[in-house]
Amino acid sequence: MVALRRFIIGDVADFALTSPFGIASDGEGKVFISDIHAKTVHIFDFNEQKISRIGGAGTFDLPLGLAIDSNKNIYVADGSRNVVMVFSSDKEPLFSFGHDILKKASYLALDEERNRIYASDAIANKVRVFNMGGEHLFDIGLGRGNADGAFHAPQGLGVASNGNLYVADMFNARIEYFSPDGEFIGKFGERGDRIDQLDNPKDVAFDSEGNLYIIDSRAARLSIYTQTGQLLLTLGGGHTGHRLGFAAPKSVSIDKNDRIYVAEVTNKRFTIWQYYSKKYLEKAPQP
Repeated sequence: MVALRRFIIGDVADFALTSPFGIASDGEGKVFISDIHAKTVHIFDFNEQKISRIGGAGTFDLPLGLAIDSNKNIYVADGSRNVVMVFSSDKEPLFSFGHDILKKASYLALDEERNRIYASDAIANKVRVFNMGGEHLFDIGLGRGNADGAFHAPQGLGVASNGNLYVADMFNARIEYFSPDGEFIGKFGERGDRIDQLDNPKDVAFDSEGNLYIIDSRAARLSIYTQTGQLLLTLGGGHTGHRLGFAAPKSVSIDKNDRIYVAEVTNKRFTIWQYYSKKYLEKAPQP
């Protein structure tokens, strides 16, 4: 246990996360974390018990959202250069896209089945849509505002199994969802401090059974909803350093094993949770 703890958090003299923001996993033992002030993406390899990085000095200016495709290519949104950078599983640069289109590259989501890459643009108040080759296709959103289909600083993105796109509309304290073609379908959420309300929704993700996970940064809470906005469960609430709580969580990601990863900037850490889905229990029956 001590060895595992040392591997995850490191000794101060050896390694420490400074401002972890984006998080993603390949589902096979590697966890990727963007670190804002370190200007890098760390790779935690739990199989080899090693920590490495993507790129060297100057590779990133402001690494934010992350995504990984089925070929284990890594996508990184750089919020200062306003591009999305793509690296191979061997950490080699492949290509970048979004130049002259993105004004504030923030979070990413992939829909390989429909040949889509989604990138939230917090300055333009839109979601930019690209194909998997990085070609800009169209935009989602009416711009800044609180009308249906408008955004105020859109952040995290999640794609449901039917292709609908869910967007964390941060300053409107709500979740909006759209068809794959960008048509507004619905919304839920209102600002407040009750557990069934939102304050600062930052990121979203889906498990294998279609449950929607929402990270609320200001409320320091991870909430689980149905796709139409019915609250199922909440975790945390109130900033804390306790291992069962959160402090300024920024990202949530769920891998193919229904393992849930949350990056917290204030606690300078990431936490790992497991959803006991039917698929998971078939592989790992519990006593």
